[in-house]
Amino acid sequence: MDNKVTAIIVAGGTGERMKSDVPKQFLELGDKPVIIHTIEKFEKSPLVSDIVIVCHESYIGEINTLLAEYKMSKVDKIVPGGETRQESSFIGIKNCPRGTEYVLIHDAVRPFVDERLIRDVIDAAKESGASAPAVDIVDTVMLKKGDFIEYVHDRNHLKRIQTPQGFKYDVIYQAHEEAAKKGITGSTDDCGLVLAMKKGVKIIEGSSLNIKLTEQIDLFVAERIINEKKI
Repeated sequence: MDNKVTAIIVAGGTGERMKSDVPKQFLELGDKPVIIHTIEKFEKSPLVSDIVIVCHESYIGEINTLLAEYKMSKVDKIVPGGETRQESSFIGIKNCPRGTEYVLIHDAVRPFVDERLIRDVIDAAKESGASAPAVDIVDTVMLKKGDFIEYVHDRNHLKRIQTPQGFKYDVIYQAHEEAAKKGITGSTDDCGLVLAMKKGVKIIEGSSLNIKLTEQIDLFVAERIINEKKI
């Protein structure tokens, strides 16, 4: 392994939009919890040296139990997250093991990340300092004002950003520090913080399978992917 790459898995979600009493990262998908599917992808990647999991403090024990059950060896730390996605992300960055050169930040509820995505994101981060996978938008996107359409965007210039997002360690650390100094607290995307520093983020081709499990329909689609692709 040429460079030390740490994957930060942010697992602070709840079951609210999924309409479940169980946090969505712990829902069963196929024969194991969603979060285990996700961790396994980075566990098996020869490009990733360590994993840091950021979650609500009350989930730490459950995740430790799952890691032991599924024999995960790359997880370096499980740390309690913050009040916001931005804060949790920075906590993960600050808890990366010594010597980390590149960071991948990934949603725990995107269980279908694959080795091609991991490789391409790392390569682009090495080249540009920051990178993210993106896919085309197939629906028309409009700007709403009150109950009326104010403006229809040209979707040829729009993309949907996915994770993992990749960064040189010093770039993403500085982006979070500068955001804090500027009073930026509600960012839901790490790339946005890099852009706020007037630095570029290289786009790589995402994957239509790399879905984020947010609502019940997403879990239905994920089950079909598991059954059809045997992932």
